[in-house]
This record gives sequence, structure tokens and C-alpha cells, in this order.
Amino acid sequence: MEDPKRTEEKSSESAVNPPIHCAGTIGIVVSNFNDPFFGKVIQQIQTLAYEQEYALTLTGFLHSEPDDRDLQPLFDNPVDGLIVLGTDLIAKWLEKFQHLPVARIGHGSEHEKSVCITINEDYAANLLVNHLVESGKKKLLFIATDTHVHQLRCDAFERVAFERGVELDIRQSPEGDPYDIGVKMAAAVDISEIDALLCTNDKMAMGALHTLNERGIHVPKDLVVTGFDDIYGASRFIPSITTIQQPIAEMVATAVDVTIEKLSPAHINLPSRLVIRRSA
Repeated sequence: MEDPKRTEEKSSESAVNPPIHCAGTIGIVVSNFNDPFFGKVIQQIQTLAYEQEYALTLTGFLHSEPDDRDLQPLFDNPVDGLIVLGTDLIAKWLEKFQHLPVARIGHGSEHEKSVCITINEDYAANLLVNHLVESGKKKLLFIATDTHVHQLRCDAFERVAFERGVELDIRQSPEGDPYDIGVKMAAAVDISEIDALLCTNDKMAMGALHTLNERGIHVPKDLVVTGFDDIYGASRFIPSITTIQQPIAEMVATAVDVTIEKLSPAHINLPSRLVIRRSA
């Protein structure tokens, strides 16, 4: 027979901590937990999911391709749909989840059965290059890693620079911490050959600005620097960073709609915005 005192304790616990009611669960898959842009996106997803009485199951990849351990949380905790954060032009692992609605915030394969929610890279490149050209900048250096998303961004800037008739040199580094890459690549910059340094994300721009400052190169007087994404800190860095702002709120709202309303595969481009600050 159960101890009456223990029964009373259980009843008290139930009263204080009633069962949590959720309409369902959304799986969140993150390709890179070190990317501050994704941190901002996850925060928005959590807020919106909570408002709609959905719980989240979060998992990510230790390497570029997930293994069974990475995906196990999605099998242990059945989900109503997936939101994938990051660009992946292959993503064969998604074949295991074809029965679910999938939203990708980023670029995916044209054969991928998901709703890809992205910005138009050419439009974003146009915004930034036009601003630099109008400011009298004509010799541009674009630094990036050799990842899928950075290659897409390099291609877009290359097309836009060609259309505008400006010089664009592209230098890519093996994948690594963006800040460290910015530090390293800015150390090799010859400012007599360029008048603008374009970084493929804000964290890389922060690393570049750190090195340029140590070299005694004044930004924006001697060289202008731009970033991409408008992460937390871009507006607070010294100098504050001119960047492209991705529409996170709209991306997240669309992604959550996909998982809840079970929308058919599609590709959705949302408008980005140029944020002009002191660095350029």
C-alpha cells in the first residue's frame, strides 16, 4: 500500500506543476551552433512557437553531414514538422523525413522537398555594391569561406560587380571560425590596391576590423568595411558595421507556418535591407 504522506506529496506536486499542454512539437535542426545569426533565429522561433502552443526539439550537426546520433532526438521525440537552419545543397539526410513538412531557412537543393526561405542574394549584393559605388568605391575585395552559402554569396557579388563595371577580387579560406578568418585575411590586405573590404558575414567583419585597427588602418577613412546579416553586436561594434539585414521575423513566421499548415515544397525569397553605419 502506498504511503498516504507520499500520495499527498504527489497531489501537491501536480497542483504546483500541472501537465504542460502543447498542440504539437516542431523539430529544429541547426547546421552550425557557432553562428550568431542562427541564435537570433532560434530565439524568434521559440517565441512564435510558444505563442502557438508548440514545443521545440532542438538538434544539430557536429560535422557538415549528420550521423544517426545527431538525428536521434527527432526519432525519440516525434515532431509535426522540421525547421532546418542553414544552407545545404545536398542534404540527403532529409530523405528520412519526407513524411513531414520541412522549412529551410537558407538555400537548399532544387530537388529538396522543402520550403526554402531565403533572401535574393543578387538583390542584397546590389544594395551593398550600389552604396559603395555611389560613395566612390571601385576596387572591392570580398572575403569568404569555401562553404556552400559563401560560394553562393561570392557568385552574386561577382555578377553584380560585373554589371556595375567595378573591380572585385574574391579570396576564400577553408571553413573555420569567421572572426579568426577575418583577422587572418585582413592581415594580408594591401590597402593601396583596394578601397573597400566586403566580408561575407558580420563576425568576419569584426575580425577584420580588429586587425585593421591593430595595423593602424583607419576605418572608414583609409578603407571601408562591410558585413552581412546584421547580427547582435554589429551596431555596437567600433566602428558600427554597415551590413545587410536579413528579415528574420518574416523568415521565422513563414517557417512556422510551413510546419503547422503543412505547405507544399516551394522557394520563397524575402527582401533584405541595407543598414548603413560608420564602417562604410
